[in-house]
Amino acid sequence: MDAAALINVSAARRLGAIPREIASAIVAVPKQRPDLNVLGGHVMFVKRDVDSLDVQRTETELGPGWTTTAEQTLLDLATARGRHVVEQAVVDEAIRSLASTVDWDLVDQLAAQQRKRAGAVRARALVEDDDA
Repeated sequence: MDAAALINVSAARRLGAIPREIASAIVAVPKQRPDLNVLGGHVMFVKRDVDSLDVQRTETELGPGWTTTAEQTLLDLATARGRHVVEQAVVDEAIRSLASTVDWDLVDQLAAQQRKRAGAVRARALVEDDDA
């Protein structure tokens, strides 16, 4: 696999769960790199084992690449609560949007593998609060 993938709010934006453009991109890479200022925005690199993420191939304006799946993205958003480049309300809305499309069994499986059970619980609670 290529050694980089869009994650977190960048993946949510790519998946259509965040309807507006974001001036920051978050990219998982195997080795920490300094942030990069680009025309019209900012790229943050986060050291992650990209091979351990649930990713899918995507086509971007810059060419083909990887982005996390809806399940991985939902889990990442819920796990990193309060540490995003956008307002928490935007993140919560993205979680709600993704929740209607994800395979919750896969979310639970990923949460167990990645030690992110609290994130899965938090995402479910957010969605269940809306249903109540």
